[in-house]
Amino acid sequence: DAFYDSSIGIALVATDGRWLEVNHALSQMLGFAPEELKKTDFQSITHPDDLESDLTLVQEMLDGKRQTYNLQKRYFHKDGHVIHALLTVSLVRGDDERPDFFISQLQDLSVLLESQHTIQHQSDVISGLDTDVAHLVRAARHALKEPLRKIALYADMATRPDGVIERENALFRLQANVQKGQRALAVMERMGRI
Repeated sequence: DAFYDSSIGIALVATDGRWLEVNHALSQMLGFAPEELKKTDFQSITHPDDLESDLTLVQEMLDGKRQTYNLQKRYFHKDGHVIHALLTVSLVRGDDERPDFFISQLQDLSVLLESQHTIQHQSDVISGLDTDVAHLVRAARHALKEPLRKIALYADMATRPDGVIERENALFRLQANVQKGQRALAVMERMGRI
């Protein structure tokens, strides 16, 4: 039937929180056999940081202040790890309008949240790479700017008809600055392969 064959976790829960009936999907999600769950209540496997808000919403339903609620909360799997779930709860009332039991539906959000965490981590890595590239570009600009300025200056000096000594000095300095620029380019190429 639809209750037992549903792909999301479904449970009938007593007004005190005891599991009355659970389907296969819920049993698998939480790692407990149905009989194990029926011997306990939802409070005992709810993450302590989420319990108060859940109990407040339960009480509001019992007091007639709401008919249903949704809550993203954490449960402890039988093996101890945390399961993130979206809980949807409805209250079923008897013929006398007194609260009878809750119908709880749980959708496992663990994979979704892990995917979001992975995407955020990758985004942070990419942002860091963008910062590294910006620093590299600034360093490259700085490393090449001064040798290129000097190359232009010494090239200008070498083409003046002022004298042989000044021309030889300019050519020597021109060659030295070309080598500095080549070294800067080699460093950038090595950094680009890292």
